[in-house]
Amino acid sequence: MAEAAKGGEEFAESESRTWLHEVYRLSDALHRTATLQEFHELAVDGVMRISGAPRAAILVMDDAGVMRFRAWRGISATYRQAVEGHNPWGPKAVDPAPVVVPDVAADAALAPFLERITAEGIGAVAFLPIVMRDGALAGKFMVYFDAPHAMSALELEAARAVANHVGFALERKEAERRLRDERQLFVEGPVVVFRWRMARGWPVDFVSSNVEQLTGHAQADWLSGRVAFKAIVHADDIARVEAEIATHFASHSERFAQEYRIVRADGAVRWVRDFTRILRDGDGAVAQFHGYLLDVTDERARADRLRELTADLESRVAERTAALEEAMHELEAFTYSVSHDLRSPLRWIDSYSALLRESTAPHLDADAEAMFAKIRGATRRMSMLVDDLLALTRIAKVPVARVPVNLSRLAAEIAAALQEGAPGRRVEWEIAPDLLAEADAGLARLLMENLLANAWKFTGQREHARICVGREPAADGGRFYVRDNGIGFDMQHAANIFEPFHRLHSAEAFPGTGIGLATVQRIVRRHGGAIDAWAAPDEGAAFRFSLAP
Repeated sequence: MAEAAKGGEEFAESESRTWLHEVYRLSDALHRTATLQEFHELAVDGVMRISGAPRAAILVMDDAGVMRFRAWRGISATYRQAVEGHNPWGPKAVDPAPVVVPDVAADAALAPFLERITAEGIGAVAFLPIVMRDGALAGKFMVYFDAPHAMSALELEAARAVANHVGFALERKEAERRLRDERQLFVEGPVVVFRWRMARGWPVDFVSSNVEQLTGHAQADWLSGRVAFKAIVHADDIARVEAEIATHFASHSERFAQEYRIVRADGAVRWVRDFTRILRDGDGAVAQFHGYLLDVTDERARADRLRELTADLESRVAERTAALEEAMHELEAFTYSVSHDLRSPLRWIDSYSALLRESTAPHLDADAEAMFAKIRGATRRMSMLVDDLLALTRIAKVPVARVPVNLSRLAAEIAAALQEGAPGRRVEWEIAPDLLAEADAGLARLLMENLLANAWKFTGQREHARICVGREPAADGGRFYVRDNGIGFDMQHAANIFEPFHRLHSAEAFPGTGIGLATVQRIVRRHGGAIDAWAAPDEGAAFRFSLAP
């Protein structure tokens, strides 16, 4: 359990790092890529890495308002032709919300495309809108999963961050197209472009007109020299920024990126991501800086919140793991104590009842004999229950040493022992050959003993009993199974069948302690596998299991 909790912590931390890394990567790519198509390709790869989806695509509206594929991974030309132009929000949508379809077969809106979607092997899909700064719809991101899949909040937010960056890229290229003959690159975009000189205070000789939106200082104040770039850098960050710039000077870097705080004209503090290119004169001395700023305040706030949530999760997991370990130790101690304390009284009850019966045998009638038989039967059942409880608790402590195990051979040996114990029973055994697994040999034998004993017991009333041991085809999951034609059970009780002491049939008709299937489930879980049951009254039962994650 502790290993599972640790794995969950590491998984959440890994997801967070992946998200932040990919968003930073796309921000950097927004500066580096020469064409929008290059950025589209990087964005598709990024959203696949973030979401774990095996397939993805970007569609962008053309001049006629029709969604067209621009970049994709893992989808056929036939599929693209069938769904191109589909827009779940409508062309006039403003700030549309993502549309997540965990199961395409259950979504009526996709009915016209379901045949093509199914043929493509798609089980789940998410539509992520790409919007411009004014909220106008510009395209969509498509994220595809091969099986039904409900995206987590983290996956969805990370994918939306990528879609937002694609929106930024589209806006940048649109601005470039409209204003190519002007000096501004992103007049209406989210990026503020600067050019400043290597002189006292880092004076600016060019800045895009949207600088006032970010800094609160008008473009004219910057160009007139009333405001210099160094003046807006937060006092607590200026030393670090200067030191990093000096390092890049010394290493003769041409480009670098920084994150730091700026102080707006109204005193508000914002975080910016600064992408800078160093221009040198003929002697190699630094002459100018060209670069642009992105406001990443909200992004950093989300990252900080994510770190807080991760830290809180780690703390809670650690507390609950410690509590669980303590409870497990107490349970083991209690089980051992109770079992030890019960053994001696049970032996005395059994022994004294036997002696009492022998000494009074001449005077006992049939009712008295029956009472003695019940007393001794009850003590034997209680003793078996104690033994089974101890075995069940030990399974959690036994280290799993995986080795190649032939389940066919184990099944044949156990079947022979069961048949030898009741030679009068007629049972048809069907054991598939070469059922090989990587498992702990001792636990695998205990698993098969319990499953086959269960099948043997519940086929006891069949004149022609049949017990099968085999494996499903790989296409169906490749799980092992034990199937019988016994009395079966109602599937409404299937959820509880692996609970200790849970019995679906009377102990008088089918003796046992109610621990066997609980033991089976615990062994399967120790191997990282899963087990389920299928049955119907009077039609038999089947148990399917795997011994690997």
